Amino acid sequence: MASRDWSELSFTERIFTPIITSVQNLFLNFAPRAILKTIERQIVLAGKQNVWSREKVIFSWGMTIAVAFSAGLIIFFTSNLLLIQRVAILLTLTAIDVMLPASYMRRVILTELPPFLDLLSVSVQAGLSFDASVDRILHRAKGALSDEFRQMQKDMRLGLSKKRSPARNGGQM
Repeated sequence: MASRDWSELSFTERIFTPIITSVQNLFLNFAPRAILKTIERQIVLAGKQNVWSREKVIFSWGMTIAVAFSAGLIIFFTSNLLLIQRVAILLTLTAIDVMLPASYMRRVILTELPPFLDLLSVSVQAGLSFDASVDRILHRAKGALSDEFRQMQKDMRLGLSKKRSPARNGGQM
């Protein structure tokens, strides 16, 4: 990509993009490798690998933690509550925000699972094979779970077994 002149860049590209990139890099430097691998796996399991990146998830997660911690600090220093109550509020706000992104990513697939299983059960009881039932459901279904089943079908067409499909193993073989 050709380098553009500074005057051609928008305000957002000149000011906000470098700041966001710097903060992303700061968060990535502090994040343990195990958490980064877990986030990558959860992105794949949520079927959002084409929408979300590890950097964006870490950035939004870090920013929400910073906002919750800041709100906790404001409450801590401005309220007339007992010290133990202020500490509890600060820790609770921060802890909830630490767990929030992981629970959201798990919920993405879990909300799609019951209707998919219902349709699969009805199709199999009607006499279709498992693969034909999944294929029929995928022609109408949208979402992360459907994307995972589509990937499983592609893998099987390439000759992988259901057991060895990378889609089934969270993108890992």
